[in-house]
Formats: sequence, C-alpha cells, structure tokens
Amino acid sequence: MTRETTAGHPADVCVPAVATTVNITEEVDQALLTEAQRVLGSTSAEESINQALAELIQERRRRIAVEAQLVRFEAGQFAAGRFAAPQPGSPA
Repeated sequence: MTRETTAGHPADVCVPAVATTVNITEEVDQALLTEAQRVLGSTSAEESINQALAELIQERRRRIAVEAQLVRFEAGQFAAGRFAAPQPGSPA
C-alpha cells in the first residue's frame, strides 16, 4: 500500500512546493483522460492527471529498483540460500 501525502501524491514522489499551473486539458486525449478518470476513480481532470503522473513515477522507480536487484543477483552479490543461482556442475 502506498502512503500518500496530504496533497494526495505518493510520499516517495517529489512534488515541488510551488508548481506552475497550466491548462493543458484541451491538449490531452479526451478518451484517455476519461478512461484514466474511470480507472483511477477520480472526478476531475487535474486529479486524474496528477494521480496518473504520480503512479507512473512510482512504477518507473520500482522497475529501476527491481532491475538493479536483478543485476546484483545475477552478479552473485546475494548470499547463497534458497534463491541463489545454481553453481555450474551442481544439480538445479
């Protein structure tokens, strides 16, 4: 579960204290925006866009962290145990 700040953003997403507000909803694909509102359960375009951006950032950070752990695992940086890669010549 994600902790959220009072502004409704996930706690691990850095949001500038002073953000420039620009009306971009006219340029956003309305079908995508409508679907995002439905999926996210949001009621306004601004809420949908902010929540979608926050979730995108969080997911990308999670993916980067998982990929970094995979690189460490493949390099043998984890202790031998249940999840250790089989050693050459040993039964799988």
